[in-house]
Amino acid sequence: MEQEVREKVLQFLQELKESGKLKSESEELVEDLLDSLSKEKISQEFETKLFKTIETVKQEYLYFGILAGKVLE
Repeated sequence: MEQEVREKVLQFLQELKESGKLKSESEELVEDLLDSLSKEKISQEFETKLFKTIETVKQEYLYFGILAGKVLE
């Protein structure tokens, strides 16, 4: 289960980054999450960080919400 979540999140973050629609601050957050996720197990602290970042980016981008819904179904 954890590996499946990790793969979906990695795929989602990579697609978001490649979309070219991120502002520089949001892009830094996404890059940080990609880096952390590729190196760590998903801990409660990381999960909290992930969802805070998602909420921050979601407030800025409608596209993000559409992409998140599609990838994380």
